[in-house]
Amino acid sequence: MTNAWTGKTRSLLVLITKSVGTGTPAVDKLPSDAIGAVQAYSASSKDWTSYDYRDCKKDFLVPGSKLALVAVKNESDDPASGPIGQFVSGLLGIVSPLFSFFTGQALPTAVASKITNLQSAADPFSKLLGALKSGSTQTRPVDVLRTGTYRYVTDYAAINVTIRSIESIVLDRNPSFRDDLRAQVKAAPDKIDATKLEQSCRAARLGISDLGFRSTLDIAYGMIALAGKAGIDNDQTVQCLSRDYATAITSRRDQDGLIWKDFQAEQKFTQHDVDGILPVIDRSSIQPKFRVIASKVDDLVTSLAQYARNNPHPKQATDHLTTLLAEDIAVVDKTSDLVAGGNGSYKRFDFINKLTDENTQPPPERRYIRFGCYEEAKDTTGLFIDGASSIFLVFKAKNDDTTVSFENVLAMKPMFGTDSKNITGLIVSSDRAWINKVLTNWNYVCGDFSIKRPT
Repeated sequence: MTNAWTGKTRSLLVLITKSVGTGTPAVDKLPSDAIGAVQAYSASSKDWTSYDYRDCKKDFLVPGSKLALVAVKNESDDPASGPIGQFVSGLLGIVSPLFSFFTGQALPTAVASKITNLQSAADPFSKLLGALKSGSTQTRPVDVLRTGTYRYVTDYAAINVTIRSIESIVLDRNPSFRDDLRAQVKAAPDKIDATKLEQSCRAARLGISDLGFRSTLDIAYGMIALAGKAGIDNDQTVQCLSRDYATAITSRRDQDGLIWKDFQAEQKFTQHDVDGILPVIDRSSIQPKFRVIASKVDDLVTSLAQYARNNPHPKQATDHLTTLLAEDIAVVDKTSDLVAGGNGSYKRFDFINKLTDENTQPPPERRYIRFGCYEEAKDTTGLFIDGASSIFLVFKAKNDDTTVSFENVLAMKPMFGTDSKNITGLIVSSDRAWINKVLTNWNYVCGDFSIKRPT
């Protein structure tokens, strides 16, 4: 509805602000923290110029519910075609649906530079609020917003503001959110580096999540957009998403109409692709991170040395090994001469006694009684082969030896149970590359003795 007036330019806007509760602006006081705005119209009887948006729908996506709406009615002596009217219209015409969600108060430089009617600023909303201070302004704030429809009525117009909850941008009925998400992601500084795929993809997934997107499907959608921007192939794209995010898409029957219609045909992948690139992992075989078990590996190496080098065996070493090692130990013997007696299941102390060989070679013969140089396992020490997250060395020596030859060194890898509580398996290896890598990291010195470098 519209009534006539003379001599003034009248404008009606609705601002979205971050203020809530006691921070909400009082009546007739403009807020200072607007993150979104909708101009219903700006019209003047002076030059009969008008910007009328009362019949259109303007959508904004905002994070959370702790926001306020402030209706602003402004009357000014400036014509609607003047700097203020043009500025308001120009600013709000280029703000995208996700602008308030992505960037808060400040417009991107590329957008701010397009506003030429008033001097561009780092915070155009501040300029907007400054412009509205010209003339007479009336406001009506509403805080603690709820889903539903709010109706604002003035002498010459009425507008409705509808608030609804959105669980997922991709699943939402408003396609502009999805289109804008794709555009925003492509313009974002986050990049996928094919040479550092795992690291950069993880950073990108967290980056999209940090923006406020919590839906697995939304993050997956954004990652496909980033993958396309980076130009990586389908195998790398699936690896980049990880199995959870990839299957969030492939598990949907409507994936073609919901997801793939927005991307190039060559970007599409199927569940068959996911299973081939990222096969299902037996979670029980996954070893804990090194930082989780480092203290236990340290205790294991120390206790093994104390047990093997002293007779009778110290009670503290026996107690610690009883706690650290499961009663039955699954041994994988990868040595060429089966130093550990071959693969098999051993009682904890039966295996230790067999390894240290105390029953067949009494002192002072050299035995595997020295332990040390433990560290985190890497691909260079077989992480990709067996998944063990730690490795340490065992040395065939006498109690009083200060040096040992490279040929008398074995590598051992503890395998922890599913709860990481104790060690249920041990891998014994004579792999020279692994041993050399560990010794190089330790400068060929382990504890109180050194190792002769191989010739």
